[in-house]
Amino acid sequence: MRSKSKPTARQIIRAVLLTLLLLVLAVIFYVSVILANPQEDENPIRNDPPLATAAPPVEMRSAADLPALLEDFPAPVLIATDTYTLIGGGMEDVPVSGGYARVLTLLYRSSDDHEIAIRSIWPARAEEVLDTAGWHLSAIAGQSVAGMDSLRLEKANRLRLQCQGTDALYTVESDLLNGEDLAALLQPLQLVEP
Repeated sequence: MRSKSKPTARQIIRAVLLTLLLLVLAVIFYVSVILANPQEDENPIRNDPPLATAAPPVEMRSAADLPALLEDFPAPVLIATDTYTLIGGGMEDVPVSGGYARVLTLLYRSSDDHEIAIRSIWPARAEEVLDTAGWHLSAIAGQSVAGMDSLRLEKANRLRLQCQGTDALYTVESDLLNGEDLAALLQPLQLVEP
């Protein structure tokens, strides 16, 4: 009978290299599966194509015109609730690369006489519609607007909070406010489905 001999150094090295090779192949397989099926974001920005043709601009004559504007806007709209008075607004299609973006502007006045302009812009990637001249990113963090994180931009004595939703881009402009005044101004804002 033959007795089992101890494995040689060459056999040990061969076994270790074979194990490493199998491990590397398993990692490559795992990475390729992940790259082939990437995980979806919880709240991805939709890449809706812009409008092919522009509709004529519509100006609000009264608050009674708001439902018709909401119906013609292809995404949720940011509005202020009953603590604000709707004083004007309108909708227009603005040229962007690849077509037209739809911009709904609503102007409100609060009970303490603050005016705010709220814009809902569709599609969400139509950032080129926004006026950037003179606006700069603030060192103060943006506030939550209707559950969305915002960027805070300032220009002279004006403030703009800019949010990106799944379907649209939203801005809120007002006089320069901080702290509790700004929180109170933003509290009545909400997204409304078309």
